[in-house]
Amino acid sequence: MFLLPTVLQEAAGYSPLASGAALLPITLIMLTLSARSGALAARIGPRLQMSVGPLVIAAGLLLFTRVAGSGGYITDVLPAVLVFGFGLAINVAR
Repeated sequence: MFLLPTVLQEAAGYSPLASGAALLPITLIMLTLSARSGALAARIGPRLQMSVGPLVIAAGLLLFTRVAGSGGYITDVLPAVLVFGFGLAINVAR
């Protein structure tokens, strides 16, 4: 995640502002869903989130490997951002 904005700028040709804006859905997903995940963890225990969350995060990181100069935001970056954001919201419950 540290190098993803740089990859978006160098390989995909995004501006610095566009590469930062491309990753905003991660923050928005975490803001909206992590409280619900925390409530679920309080009700059923944290074991489910601690098992499923890292798997979803890994799937999102795997999707990030498709980001290259030839693809667009909707087809390459957004699916990875959404899956990664959902995984973080599952795993990091507040």
